[in-house]
Amino acid sequence: MNYPQLAERFAEFGTLLRFDGVLRADVRELAILTVARDLHVAYIWETHQESAGRAGLGAALIAGVLAGDDLSAESLYAKAQALVRHLLRLEVVPQSLQDELVGALSLPGFVQLSVVINYYRMIAGLAIGFEFPLPEGMRDPFR
Repeated sequence: MNYPQLAERFAEFGTLLRFDGVLRADVRELAILTVARDLHVAYIWETHQESAGRAGLGAALIAGVLAGDDLSAESLYAKAQALVRHLLRLEVVPQSLQDELVGALSLPGFVQLSVVINYYRMIAGLAIGFEFPLPEGMRDPFR
């Protein structure tokens, strides 16, 4: 970024969200992949596939997210995806969904999930707006 102070703080915030928070890594990475898939941002998708695998998401599940498959068999994952979609569409999140996610993740976990989704939504906007190139050796799965 051409604004070093902002870039540094942005990176610190990302580190907090990804590595120093209370949210389960598998749920976090599923949400990030869902943001990438729903907004068709190859940069985010390609830079998070390995993290998703390390967080415990299986290859078949990751492929299912990319294909847009229904994750109803994975109820927590389906609820996390529903939250992603409400927030990406700037919709009010139904109280029942909030309650279910708080019950599964804790209130701090739910808040962190919500912030992670919006953090990656912001990255998606920048990646699309400024046409971030993919790192060498990566491909665009949405084309």
